Amino acid sequence: MRQDTDRQRLELDERLREADAETDPRVRAQTVLRAVHEFVSEADNGPLLAARTLLQERTAGIAAAAPEQSVRLLARLGGWFALEPETTHAVFAQWLRTPEPGAFSDTWDAIGELLSETPALVEWMATTVRSGDAVVSAEFRRLAVTHLTEVVDRDFSHYELTSSPVWQLLYALGPAGRGDWFLLFGDRAAERGEDVEAARRYELAERFGGGAAARERLRGLHDITAYNRLVSGVTVADKLKGPGTASPFRTLVLGAAAVVADRPGPDLADVARGKDEALRLPARLVTALALLRAGDRDAARAQLRTLVDDTAEFGGGAPGHGSSGGRTPGDAAHPATGNPSADDRAASVRDGDTPADPAIAPAAGSNTGVAANIRLVLGALDDNGSLIAAAARALFARYRQEWSAHALVDAATVLTAVAEHDPALLPELIGGVGAENGSTELHALRLATAREDLAKAARAAVLSCFDETAALLARAHLLLAGAEGDDAAALREKATRIAETVARLPRDADRPLDRLAFAALREDGIVQPWTPSALRLWRENDQLAQSNSSRAEAPPTRSSGALATDGTGSTDALGTPSSSETAADDARRPASSGPGDAPIADAPPAVAASHSLHHLAVATHARAYQLEIAGEDTAFEQWRLALGYWARLQTDDAYWERLGAHIAAVTPDALPEEIERAVVEARAELPGQVLEPHVTRVQELRRDQLDRAREHLDLIRHSEFAAADVGRARARLAREAGAQIRRLIRENNLDRALAEVQAWIEIDSDNIPLAEQALDVGIETVETEHRRDSKHWAENSRPMLERIAALVEPMSAELGLTQRRLAIGDRPTSQEPDRVAYAAKLARHEFWLGAALVVSTSQRVSKNPFEDRSGFRSGAGHLNTALMLGLPGIAPYDQGRQLLVSAGRLERHMQGGSALGFL
Repeated sequence: MRQDTDRQRLELDERLREADAETDPRVRAQTVLRAVHEFVSEADNGPLLAARTLLQERTAGIAAAAPEQSVRLLARLGGWFALEPETTHAVFAQWLRTPEPGAFSDTWDAIGELLSETPALVEWMATTVRSGDAVVSAEFRRLAVTHLTEVVDRDFSHYELTSSPVWQLLYALGPAGRGDWFLLFGDRAAERGEDVEAARRYELAERFGGGAAARERLRGLHDITAYNRLVSGVTVADKLKGPGTASPFRTLVLGAAAVVADRPGPDLADVARGKDEALRLPARLVTALALLRAGDRDAARAQLRTLVDDTAEFGGGAPGHGSSGGRTPGDAAHPATGNPSADDRAASVRDGDTPADPAIAPAAGSNTGVAANIRLVLGALDDNGSLIAAAARALFARYRQEWSAHALVDAATVLTAVAEHDPALLPELIGGVGAENGSTELHALRLATAREDLAKAARAAVLSCFDETAALLARAHLLLAGAEGDDAAALREKATRIAETVARLPRDADRPLDRLAFAALREDGIVQPWTPSALRLWRENDQLAQSNSSRAEAPPTRSSGALATDGTGSTDALGTPSSSETAADDARRPASSGPGDAPIADAPPAVAASHSLHHLAVATHARAYQLEIAGEDTAFEQWRLALGYWARLQTDDAYWERLGAHIAAVTPDALPEEIERAVVEARAELPGQVLEPHVTRVQELRRDQLDRAREHLDLIRHSEFAAADVGRARARLAREAGAQIRRLIRENNLDRALAEVQAWIEIDSDNIPLAEQALDVGIETVETEHRRDSKHWAENSRPMLERIAALVEPMSAELGLTQRRLAIGDRPTSQEPDRVAYAAKLARHEFWLGAALVVSTSQRVSKNPFEDRSGFRSGAGHLNTALMLGLPGIAPYDQGRQLLVSAGRLERHMQGGSALGFL
């Protein structure tokens, strides 16, 4: 034993001498760490205690080079012997000074036990943090607040009333009262829409000194929840309305959500005339935006002009006057808390941004942001650059550098208008006046905006949109005016080249996009299944076709979040993203070409558009497949896009008519009815063919990559194909699962069969045929047991039946097949085939579960009169449910009512086994 002890210490000393020989502090620190950890792992208590001073000193010696690892090592040493306070403080001080962001969470977990057992260390940390000493870095404070807040929020019920070290450190980081922290945690719950939990936390805050702030939050909790849900992108009315009659504020939120979701919303007239002055102006603006969404631009203009006249005191001027206006006192407040400002927390209604805005959020005291947005939208509608520039000045006065996040009009349009009508404001909008050529931010944004406009101009030229090209070139020249440097000169040269190229292009109606896209598929002499360039061209043409179609059929609107589109495929004045903004870098790829893939030059516009859509669908599908094979998570977004394109193509009559014409041209001997039948069949089979790979992937991935399997199932469930097509794909999954489950049942491997069902239901929880498979397992189990062992079948079957009942309970509730719903007459009808089929199997399973409960309880009571008799009542409940669902009139199900009566008698007074009839 003594020899082992000496050997361990000698090895430690040797390793430490090797570490001392290292010149790089980080390498030396890692060598020390390995040596100490190995020594602690192998040494006995005696050597450890003898070396405790050395181990602590060496840990402190490497703390500067490896603070995170040193703290963790010290925590490990603390499990073997008491630590010296001076050494501990020295090591922890290095951690407080230079924490590693990526390792903070693991380090905190490692030191948790040490902190819990060393109150003096916790007190020292709290005092050090509270003192504002430079030893505590701003990075540590940020990491500690972020991580510890997440820790408490995640397990709030555990921490709420404890004296955990977490609280002491949070108090030191500030605020210093638990009531204030409870308010913060209540706000976090409210932001997630967890109303009940938020209310509980606010009540705790009031008990711990939160006072008026907590009571105010409680009163406005539903308003807060609605607001935060809207800001996070929720637009479903039922999730925003809250309980009872919606408050004026929630009514305004519902109106804003309707604008964002492009659907009719509530009448906001009462809100616009209501007692809450802060809501009147936002309600009127949302009403104008709703008119714009509906395509009634004239009515929207009239409403906006009235609003401009009514808000002259906020500045920005009336249309055509271009007055700059100023900022009025006051701040817009959060609906219930008063802080932070709702305007400050709002974002934009533009596509791709969080769908909330000062125009939507309530304002208290000042509606400067709302008034400025009124002028921005009207300026964009009227193409009034001076009004946009004046509104931008007011918006900048209100929000300073955050102005663009609060504008309903895209920043490029604002900058262009400002560059033309108020160039002195441009440096302020970008970040303040700096060098002779403006601030660094101004120069960078000016060039970036001009570069983007030139890219759009080049694409517009390829698409033969020459008017758009000219407008974009003019915008780029305005932004580059006065800009210096090599980058600016290069952009001016690029603009000149684009203009010269456009001048040489023919002005006929044929677009060479398909030929260009097919040419772009060739890389290094090889034709690829997809390339970013080809995809971008096909996407441009598809977006242009959609814009043209919308412009021809109805006033231009969008359902995806932008206020309106000008139908050109690029950013319009109200912030609709251009194709370059929505499609740049998200190209997909095609798997193979189908009939009629050659470019067409003389096809009618609708046919040409559907033809490009087909190429886009094939290309995107191919890229998704490539990413899927590589195991990339980005594959799922490409799959979603591809399925969306295929779904659109299936409903595109022009494409299928052209396909029929193509078949007729290449097979002149075919009869017209044969061609028509082939096209109809191909069109009908398309959903199944493109959904089939996802069915296969679910089957392949469900055992070892459950998350990816669920993603593929979600692609099927949420695809845009008809419900019947989606249902058939999901039914295929159920059939595949059923085949394996039935095989296991035939092999009498019932436990594995149930495990298989459970695994499938975890993937597709609302798949009715899968739930039926679970019921089949239960029915087969009990029937097998009943045939095999007539005496003990109930006791043997009961656990399995109860597990299955719990497994299918959510589905039964979803279909309304609960005892309560059935009791009020909500029975399945012939118009509900899925519900009828499930109910039939559920009735048999409920019968057997009820019978098993009654019989097993009867057998237990016969052996022990004091045995619990609740099984009689539970069994009777299941038997009653089975009878209401409808049992078949064959044995043994025809004895269900007799068994129900027996169960009631047995509960009151134990009868003989003969009372159970066939059992």
